Amino acid sequence: MSIQNRVTYHPSAELQVRGRWYPPPPEETEEYAWVWPLPEGDLLRARCEVDRRCHIAFFVIMHLCRWHGRFVQVVRADTCHEIVHIHQLAPTGREISNTTIRVIQAQQDVEEGYDVVLHLIERRWEEHKRTWRLAAIDD
Repeated sequence: MSIQNRVTYHPSAELQVRGRWYPPPPEETEEYAWVWPLPEGDLLRARCEVDRRCHIAFFVIMHLCRWHGRFVQVVRADTCHEIVHIHQLAPTGREISNTTIRVIQAQQDVEEGYDVVLHLIERRWEEHKRTWRLAAIDD
């Protein structure tokens, strides 16, 4: 799925609702992606769209691990639905939990949300993987 399908843009100033943040339109952003290694051969993969002022318009950060010969998501953090949140997943892709980090009401919420979830995923990768392994027993 394209990142462009995951963001909503309302160009008319009249549509701007007080307390609601709207990302820039996809044609005004550039997509970046990168991968970092984690212990045990796991990966931290991130994608984001950045506007001309270097503000993050959208992001998704994933902790991936190998399962049956392919990489699957352990945890995914994103900015879908105007909320920065973290999904804890089972090996089958079933969502175990969905934790809201912050509601996006301003650009600062996106930027700070990115920093918070990146820190949480990097620091708690062992805890997330343990939860993922336990879910594998149930699935």
